[in-house]
Amino acid sequence: MDVDDDTSDEEDDLERFGRDVSSAFVTLEVQRTVRRRFTGRVRSAMIDGVVVSQVTASPHRVIRTAESIAVDGGHWIKTSLQQSGTAVLQQDGRSVLLQPGDIAVYDTVRPYSLTFPDDYRTLVMMCPAERLGVPAGALATLTARRFGSDDGLGAIVVPMLSSLVESVSGSADALGPRIVSSALDLLSTMLDDGLDAFGRRDDGKDRVWKQVAWYIEAHLGAPGLTPESIAAAHYMSTRSLHSLFRAHGVSVARWVKASRLERCRRELVDPLMRSESVAAIARRWGFADAAAFSRSFRATYGYPPSAVRPGP
Repeated sequence: MDVDDDTSDEEDDLERFGRDVSSAFVTLEVQRTVRRRFTGRVRSAMIDGVVVSQVTASPHRVIRTAESIAVDGGHWIKTSLQQSGTAVLQQDGRSVLLQPGDIAVYDTVRPYSLTFPDDYRTLVMMCPAERLGVPAGALATLTARRFGSDDGLGAIVVPMLSSLVESVSGSADALGPRIVSSALDLLSTMLDDGLDAFGRRDDGKDRVWKQVAWYIEAHLGAPGLTPESIAAAHYMSTRSLHSLFRAHGVSVARWVKASRLERCRRELVDPLMRSESVAAIARRWGFADAAAFSRSFRATYGYPPSAVRPGP
């Protein structure tokens, strides 16, 4: 294949764009996907602790690897609104095609990729995971899913997210925090409804599911948090509890373990907790065996617990 004289300029543009997206979001790897001149632009603003960005670019692929995850601290949830062009998001074993008007969420503490086969424009809101109020164990149920403007709350969330473009441009500074707060509230409600839709639960099971999920979240540090104790607290049989979780494609033990690991990860990256040992943090959230905890942590996040500890 012939290479034109502007190749070095193209590579410079791609590298510059890679630095821009990593600076605006988290550490990312940007790859060329087509042999044509690359152009890309990122505009970002920090509004009330939330990063809002508009990205316009030529075709390319963005990858969040285990190695890049180990570089960054913090746990962020990214919400993308596809404004033009298309994108393919992959995370947690799922792949979803996003078209204009579609919303999707993805989690920065697990690998993901975004492929843009066409010229595109997208709005990305990146917020701390705790701001959305979704139980840690539930996040993997919601990633790489399509939330459309033609369906339910998506019809309300899309215009709200679209209005954030003015905040990125600086023309809505005074209203920015209010818009972000409203957008987060609506997004949280949309994701809560998403747990219903993707779990295919009826109203009765939905109510029980939410009660159980929040109970687990509130008692993660209890050594006696077992399927038997959880079932007893909700006046159901252990068999019924397991059946409830099977309907979501996960076991009780896996849900509890994932939620505990996420609590540990949050404390491990917290500078105020750096004086506490990894083992002490693990014990506080129900892991009695430090070695087993380290193995589970690495298997889940792709790096050891020590990799996320802040420096002195």
